[in-house]
Amino acid sequence: MSSITDCGFSIKKISMKKITSFFFLLFSFVFQIFPISRSDAALLVIKCEDETVFTQSEIQFVLEIPHTKLSDFSFDIPELPLGVHYISSTKSASTDLSGDTTAIVRLWFSFSDAGEIKLPPIVAKIGKRTVEIPFEKVDVYENPSLVSPKFSVSMSPNRKIHLGEKVTLEIFIQYCTQIVNFSANLHKDAILTERFRDDFCKDKNRKTEFSPEKIKIAVFDFQPLVTGDVRLPDISVDAIAYNGSRVRISLSDLPNVVTVLDADSSIENKKSGRGAHLFDGAFDSTPLIDESAEFAEWTESDLETLQQMRILERRRVFLFSDFEERKKFEEKHGLKDTEDEPSTKLFILISSLAIVSIVLHIVTGVLKKIKFSVTFAILFVVALVFSVRQNLIVSQQFAVSLGGEIFSVPETSAISNGTKSIPKGLRVKIVEDMGEWVYIECSETSGWTKKNTLLLIY
Repeated sequence: MSSITDCGFSIKKISMKKITSFFFLLFSFVFQIFPISRSDAALLVIKCEDETVFTQSEIQFVLEIPHTKLSDFSFDIPELPLGVHYISSTKSASTDLSGDTTAIVRLWFSFSDAGEIKLPPIVAKIGKRTVEIPFEKVDVYENPSLVSPKFSVSMSPNRKIHLGEKVTLEIFIQYCTQIVNFSANLHKDAILTERFRDDFCKDKNRKTEFSPEKIKIAVFDFQPLVTGDVRLPDISVDAIAYNGSRVRISLSDLPNVVTVLDADSSIENKKSGRGAHLFDGAFDSTPLIDESAEFAEWTESDLETLQQMRILERRRVFLFSDFEERKKFEEKHGLKDTEDEPSTKLFILISSLAIVSIVLHIVTGVLKKIKFSVTFAILFVVALVFSVRQNLIVSQQFAVSLGGEIFSVPETSAISNGTKSIPKGLRVKIVEDMGEWVYIECSETSGWTKKNTLLLIY
């Protein structure tokens, strides 16, 4: 203590204001280097501004980077797939009332081909941090000025019926603004009954805005009177395309044959079917009613949505509404009682609390503020215990299953572990990573599977 006094400086005179200023300057310096956190950077997505995307058109994408100045942001355009062309880009910034700056990047591309397009991510530098920022998927449609109207038909029950039965024909049209003529010509070997015709078929204009949807324009009951292959009625329309041209399209341009079987085989099947099939499966292990049919089928988009939901859970502190939304989404697809994701933000918050507590414990100890020092010491111990516990949880690697197979050893030639695949959407724990192969554990099974059959929750 005497040495400190000899230096002409007394630690007792250190004010809390100076301590606060020191930490403020420290955090300001860190913020200058990393204006956006790693978890926030991982949530950045380049979004398409156009509601409908057409081929041979300039399509705008926008990226907004919060808490970032234009001088702190740069990026490179990736190598683009065939049929995708980069046009130009601009950078701008917006500042809110609190003085916080958001960097805004606009990029323009054009597409030669229709279909679902996923552009490769751009490599960007935000402050001193390098990140890959993905584009959202876009559905590209044929340019309305280039595409012609299209006809389609839906048949129920199917193209093979028995004599005396009816086929319901639902007629659809696509890429059309108006129908100026509608006709249905029937041959003598069948009966055609009109059940519905849309106003669109009565020379009434449709909205001029483009829509890729199929429009149901008519419904008919079609009953053949002879056996064999019977042609469908000749239903034709004169349609006006989006480019103003008039096009004649007909049902005869599509596969238009129904196979009609003799009525006797239908009656015989029904007689034998009433008794023969009544107890089919009664002693099988498979239930008569497939309960999975009550649930929605998993699509690639659904699985990616579930992955993003779980990633968001990891990156938020208070998650009650997120938990509920995700659980409802999973239950809609047949998954129940699934586990929740641990919060990495909560781990960072508790760890920060532990660091601040130990610093304040030391400072208040030097200042001989015993009560405060003891309080901060207790707070540090509690925060440290929770921090260690939370770290053990968040350090584990989990993933969403795409429905891959399980093997006893990491080789495709190995025998599967008694189960064809992991259920889609199931959350699995990655125990060991060997590049292309990972060893996983879940409530259903455990074993080796290909990494590309999983969506990582990071």
